[in-house]
Formats: sequence, C-alpha cells, structure tokens
Amino acid sequence: MKKKLSLLLTGILCVGLLTGCTKTSNSGFAGTYWLENPANRQVEKGFYEKIEYAVTTEEEYEGKKITNLEQSGLYFDIDENLSSFVTELYEENGLYVYKTTLTMSGDYIFAGESVAVDDVTQTETVFKGIENGFACVKSVKKIKNTLPTTLNPTSQSQFTVVNATITTEYGEKNATHTLTTNDEKSKAYFSSLKEPLTVKRYNKKAFIENELMMLMARNFSYESSLNYEFSTIESATGELTTITIAPDVDLTTTSSESSSQSTAFKTLSVENCQIDDVIRTVSFNTFRLKFSTTGEYAQDFAYAYYANSLDSDVKDDHNVSRHYLVKCYKPALYNTCYMVYTLDRVTHVKPQ
Repeated sequence: MKKKLSLLLTGILCVGLLTGCTKTSNSGFAGTYWLENPANRQVEKGFYEKIEYAVTTEEEYEGKKITNLEQSGLYFDIDENLSSFVTELYEENGLYVYKTTLTMSGDYIFAGESVAVDDVTQTETVFKGIENGFACVKSVKKIKNTLPTTLNPTSQSQFTVVNATITTEYGEKNATHTLTTNDEKSKAYFSSLKEPLTVKRYNKKAFIENELMMLMARNFSYESSLNYEFSTIESATGELTTITIAPDVDLTTTSSESSSQSTAFKTLSVENCQIDDVIRTVSFNTFRLKFSTTGEYAQDFAYAYYANSLDSDVKDDHNVSRHYLVKCYKPALYNTCYMVYTLDRVTHVKPQ
C-alpha cells in the first residue's frame, strides 16, 4: 500500500541528528520500566525485548497541521509494506544493548518527476543500568539516506544520497565523536565534522543521547509535573544542545473549558497488536510527552504516546504496559508532514 503525503523525516532522523550518550542523575527516573519489575536496579541477565512499529506519514497531530504543508512542492509516496522501525533491547555481558533499524521505502514526488528511496538507518548503543545512571559506553550509527537539497526541487540533480558512520565513545568526563565516510558527496554534506572531536565534560549535568531519549522516557513517572531537561551532542557541530521533555496537554481543549480539564492522558486503541503470543485490539492508557529543543531556535521535534497501563488496569500493578512507546509523531524535513510510528508487535523471546 502506498500513501501520498508530504516529505518524511529521513533527514531529521538520520542526518540532522542529535547524538551522544547517557550520564544522567538517577533522580530523574522512577525505575527501569522495560523490566517486569521496574524497581530492579540491576541489569537483568538474559533480558530481551523486540518492538516492531508500522511507519506511515500523516498531515496532522491531534488536530495540529504541519505548518508548511501547503507551501511545499515536495511529497513522499511511502510504501508502507516495505517501511518499518524495529528496536531491540537486551542484556549482554552485564550491559544493555539497544539496536534500532529504520527502513524507508517509496518515492519522492516533485515537479512531475520522482526519485526512488530505499534508505536504511541502523544504530547500536551500549549502556549501563539505572544503578549507574544509564551511563553510555558507546554509540554507533550507520546511515544511508536520500535527501532533497531544497524545499522545491525541480530536477533529480537536487537530491543527494549520503552514507556515513557516526561513532561516539564515552569516558568519565569527555566523549570522542567521529564521523567517517568514503563518499565525496557525504564528505561535503558533513564538512563540519572532518576530524574526530572531543566533547569535554559532556556529562556535567543530565545527559541523554538521541538514540536513547525515546527509550529513557519510558522510565519516568507519568505525572503532570514531569519536566525534564538534559543535554545532548549535536552531531553536525559537536556542540551540547539542551532538550526538554514535558507533558503534551490536550490540544483540543477550548477556551470555554477550565484549564483543569487539560490533560496529557489519552486512551489509544491499536488493532491487531501482538504482545508476546496474544494478538488483539489493545486499549493503551497513554501519557503524551513532547520533546523540544531550547534557545533561540526552540522547536518541538517529537510527540509521543507512552503506555501507562493497559485496558481497565488503571494502576498497572504488574507492569503489563512496561511503558511501551505506543505511537510517535515527528515533524518531517522542511516541516511538511509528520512521520508516524505505531506499535505493531512486542516479543520478549530472544531468537535462537
């Protein structure tokens, strides 16, 4: 099935990315919620989790339309059958390993022409458990992305394919950030990172890297008072960037309604959702979070629904929801649409 909508987020996710690793105060987290017992402070030997997401594109989030939808002459015809986002989280040698694979397939449509897209972005991040503040050891990201170089392309020459490997290694105080590529076009695209750079004292305050921030948000207590600020390393410049995570209150609340009715909680049903061996329509009681940059060019760059409980199990005493990321919207490159991940399948059985 193909769906014609505006430009997807490959640029933002894969090359306009934020990377770094976690060295965060334990006080920011309520527990390790991907575990059956979130109070467990040790890395659980043999733990395994795989989550598969359907990938689509949409024009609006909670009634909020993307701002440049009508101005852009660039669209992406996504092949939903060939596009996916898969995460794997498991224990290895007393550490956590988090792998992600984003596959994007389809065609860019512009000025009566098209450019085929067959992109893959893979990450692997190794980090410690909550007893060590989820401190990161190493993060590696490999990208192959097809990108337009202008909002209104008129020829195929205004697209480029970039290939690169981005590696960040962490010491107690400093991080070494390296980008490697043998492709001349990619070298030009990433010209600001010609040599490995040292990011000094990256962890002098709360710190989460891009590949882990959506995962780490599972470990908060979902309350209206949640407001978390941390730093990350911006890959194109090596500079520390400040990010906030906060509740995303109901956007449909009208002026005639009291502010007390605004809430970040929302019920979200997912059809044919498979959790381990059971396939059914799952009613997730979710808590909505937004992820934002700060400073002069502050902007929201992700809206996410996290499971707080399932069905009628409001308290979720047995942690059946494990605070899964159920759905996520990310504004696309040039702000022309939202790319959407929707939870499809979860398994805790490691393949042999």
